[in-house]
Amino acid sequence: MKALLVVFLALSALYSGYWFIATQGLNSGLDSAMSAAETRGWDIDAETLDTSGFPSRFDVTATNVAVRSPSDFVEWRARVVQTVALSYRPNSVIATLPPEQTLRLGQQVLAIGSENLRANVKVAASPSLAFEALTAEAATLNIRSDAGWQATTGAALIAMRPAGPAANTYEGYVSLTDIIPVLPLAGLPDTAAQLTADITAVLDRPIDRTAPTQPPLLETLTISEIDLSWGSLRLAGAGEVTVDARGYPDGRILLQVANWRDMLALANGAGVVPPNLLPALTSGLRMLSGGSDNLQLPLTFAGGDMMLGPLPLGPAPRLR
Repeated sequence: MKALLVVFLALSALYSGYWFIATQGLNSGLDSAMSAAETRGWDIDAETLDTSGFPSRFDVTATNVAVRSPSDFVEWRARVVQTVALSYRPNSVIATLPPEQTLRLGQQVLAIGSENLRANVKVAASPSLAFEALTAEAATLNIRSDAGWQATTGAALIAMRPAGPAANTYEGYVSLTDIIPVLPLAGLPDTAAQLTADITAVLDRPIDRTAPTQPPLLETLTISEIDLSWGSLRLAGAGEVTVDARGYPDGRILLQVANWRDMLALANGAGVVPPNLLPALTSGLRMLSGGSDNLQLPLTFAGGDMMLGPLPLGPAPRLR
């Protein structure tokens, strides 16, 4: 009996030592990752950063977190962020986000409310910590903009995983159910919208432990399907674009639009369409549709510009 007790105490001491050593390594890794990101211009701040969970888990809690991008275009804030990993499976991490966050995109600030928002990230149990899977989901989302619009959703899901066999290839899937935009516009559909997207991205390097210092850059984006349905309105698309040497997309996405007149009217009412382009856009789409309510036309990216069918839309967004 005494021998069993001695063995138990010895194993407990060894396990305790493992937990404390691993905790020190975890804290050091977090500090290194934050420092590496800051050297690239990111501004990352947390009021407190604590590790707990002895002996079976590694629980990391950060309070009053603020992250700002190098260009200052993006800023994210959250009151508390918690991550949990089992001590015998530290390569699988569950992150829980608070019910209220703020996200600034340029001059627009979004207040993001959520219910049961969490993400699960898995990496390989190897020195490279190669990315293996991401699943992020929420029971509901409520997004309010200081620009005057609001949208709520039901269940939301984002998933990502390596696609193989090609190197540095990743599959992504997005699903948003029961989307209800709250807009000061007449003629909105009286049903909720649904959005799904299935995409594949090829990067210039793998997503692994070097990502904070050498962020992977997009090389090719393939849209197998993107489908937005809202009452009688529908927008679907598929295609592929590559990223040129200047960082602009080059390629084509074939769009299918149902009830394009109603969709254009809503876009115009929301201020998405510049007033000086509306007559030409309406006339051009009427011609392309052959007078039908439905049309199919390419969204083309080339030379840093983009076009919808034969209609110029201006500069393309820079992807890197």
